[in-house]
Amino acid sequence: MIGIDQSTAARSQEPLQSLATCRNGKATFGMYLIHQESSSSVLTVGSPCHS
Repeated sequence: MIGIDQSTAARSQEPLQSLATCRNGKATFGMYLIHQESSSSVLTVGSPCHS
């Protein structure tokens, strides 16, 4: 698990603390998506999403 030493069960802020130092104090996670033009340029519920 993130932030728990498996041998001692001690909790730690790492690695999230290190990740936050390069992002102005915030650790953010997500996906990078880009729109590829197709027959429709309107995104609606149920539209296919390809990564």
